[in-house]
Amino acid sequence: MRTRSTLAIGLATGAALALGARELPAFYGELIGTTVVKASQLRPMSARGETVQTYLEAPTSTLLNLGLRATTLDPGAAPNGRPNSRASEGLILVKEGTLEVKLDDKGARVEQLGPGSAIFMAPNQWHALRNATAQPVTFYEFDWISPGMNGEPDYPEAVVNRRRLPQP
Repeated sequence: MRTRSTLAIGLATGAALALGARELPAFYGELIGTTVVKASQLRPMSARGETVQTYLEAPTSTLLNLGLRATTLDPGAAPNGRPNSRASEGLILVKEGTLEVKLDDKGARVEQLGPGSAIFMAPNQWHALRNATAQPVTFYEFDWISPGMNGEPDYPEAVVNRRRLPQP
């Protein structure tokens, strides 16, 4: 699931760069400003022992994309099923339960994150998440893509800051 969303974000970013700032809304939608998301507005999506509630998934005035999700994994569940990496940076904060995090594609480093624990994931960091316990685990995942973080040369400021530019 995350692999598909990362691919979609990457394709949209590439298309936006190729087409220029005026075409950005066709791929990303409107930039969000101050936004309130109430729990009653969330629509859980469940598959293979994973329930995800998406709070935000949109560009801001300084980020190409900002995501915030709450995920609950059933005992034994592992999103993606195998190690993966993403072009975005991210932060995971465990609300309840214990989340197992394997770092690198071979799982050489394994961390057990309990309630209140957090991990920052650098871009392109191989990782795998799993609930290795008999109880559900719930965590919040924040991720973002900022201009230039993946080596785009001379990133056009207008793509991110188009709200501040005079309109024709």
